[in-house]
Amino acid sequence: MEDLKQMLSERFDSINYQQAKEDVEPFIRDTSMLNLWSADFFKQITQELQIN
Repeated sequence: MEDLKQMLSERFDSINYQQAKEDVEPFIRDTSMLNLWSADFFKQITQELQIN
């Protein structure tokens, strides 16, 4: 699981979040939620993942 988290972390660092936000904006009603999107935000979520 730690290998997966590391790979995801590296991928999150390489994402252009401004472009990603623009890509999904037409499909989101409350676009203010997109302000949360960042590498740190997705890394935090990933650290809490567990496989049961």
